[in-house]
Amino acid sequence: MPPTDDAEALTVLAVLRYCAASWVPEARIVGNIRAGDIVRSLEPIISKALAAGVDIPDLSIEDIVQSYDPDIEGPEAPEA
Repeated sequence: MPPTDDAEALTVLAVLRYCAASWVPEARIVGNIRAGDIVRSLEPIISKALAAGVDIPDLSIEDIVQSYDPDIEGPEAPEA
């Protein structure tokens, strides 16, 4: 994934969704928000943008497709 410093808003959202999907859904990763809630909230936004033909700068279609793969293995949430 590319760095998101000064990136387009949709790029930041796509990378955030990709990151959140790599955690267990119950992990609280940003502002005490669960990873699963982040994924659930961002999926319709990103899907609608892609369906409308909006380009997500700095991300290849492979990056975006991989971020929607439910079989992605990611890091486990740290123990509380």
